[in-house]
Amino acid sequence: MDVNINRISVSELLFSHAGTRTDITVELPEFPDTEVRVLPGQKLDFEGIKIDDGVCFYPTTTTLDVEYNCVRCLKLVKQPLELRQLEKQYYVTLPEDIEEDLAQLIDKRNFEINLQPLVEEIVYLSVPTILSCGPDCPGAPDYTHAKTDTVSPQNPNTPFAGLKDLLK
Repeated sequence: MDVNINRISVSELLFSHAGTRTDITVELPEFPDTEVRVLPGQKLDFEGIKIDDGVCFYPTTTTLDVEYNCVRCLKLVKQPLELRQLEKQYYVTLPEDIEEDLAQLIDKRNFEINLQPLVEEIVYLSVPTILSCGPDCPGAPDYTHAKTDTVSPQNPNTPFAGLKDLLK
């Protein structure tokens, strides 16, 4: 069942027995990120589980198609992004032993939750630190022919060759 990512009704799951599961599919919205673009028209599948005082949701989809510019050669790259597996708990009343940044509240009027913050967190934490087109990128530095200087009496042109003379 496709649902709006910002308004997911959890009333049926919330009032069921602990351990009850449900599957939902959400269509991904436009992401505000300027470096990584989630390609439009994609959907994410989630599984929801009834826990003691609330519900827990986590994604069952493992990849999303994204595009970005390689930071080395600036070529546009389209590839699947392996998603990190995160989960978030949602409560009607936040338990005392849980910090606010680890869980969210369920809207008490209509028992709805917003999955957008969870989706954004999953995508942003899954993006690699260096957005490269791959190991054979033409803009990648080539360290195979790097010159290495060693300090030796035969090679006095090293950067620290003169330090030995200062200690005399």
